[in-house]
Amino acid sequence: MADRLEVPLRTYQNHESGASGPKAAQLQRLADIGCDIAWLITGVSAPLAPVTGRPQASDATIVGIPLYDARFSAGKGLLPPENEWSQDVKLPEDWVRRVTGRPPKNLIMAQAEGDSMEPTISSGDEMLIDITDRLLTNGKIYALSVAGTLLVKRIQLSVSGIIKLISDNKDYDPEEIDHNTSTEIQVIGQVVWWGHKAR
Repeated sequence: MADRLEVPLRTYQNHESGASGPKAAQLQRLADIGCDIAWLITGVSAPLAPVTGRPQASDATIVGIPLYDARFSAGKGLLPPENEWSQDVKLPEDWVRRVTGRPPKNLIMAQAEGDSMEPTISSGDEMLIDITDRLLTNGKIYALSVAGTLLVKRIQLSVSGIIKLISDNKDYDPEEIDHNTSTEIQVIGQVVWWGHKAR
């Protein structure tokens, strides 16, 4: 299987054990050999087609969520790749709306990497990000680009314009940015769902 995914054996073993998750390109190869990508990422499968040729009514509508090959650091930060979009992940629309409370068209999917948001978000977790929700709200978690580095952090706001980037892992100190003078921060969107992989 490692050969079919074009990854080293150790990398594949890490995927199997849950120590790390496959990147978007590897997910595409898994899709090419018939794996259910929605199930791998979320634990929710898209409805199967009927085994008979007889048409069946279904209330399930499938939507495509763009999966980005960018990993947002729950750590010290990662530089974004040049080509981020990889593919669409097919998910049941009612499930997406239920777990996020957002229209699917507003969402992208990306992966967290690092341990600074533990125990809330773990390394390798897939996240759904609402890219239309860029107005910072105190206490919420956001995907950010800070000086060109991708981060996922909890936000704490002050009346003075100071933005604190909070890590849920107490081993990491908060970082402060003066929103009044800094042009280095770009809000990509609010993280509205994340899924833990089996450990």
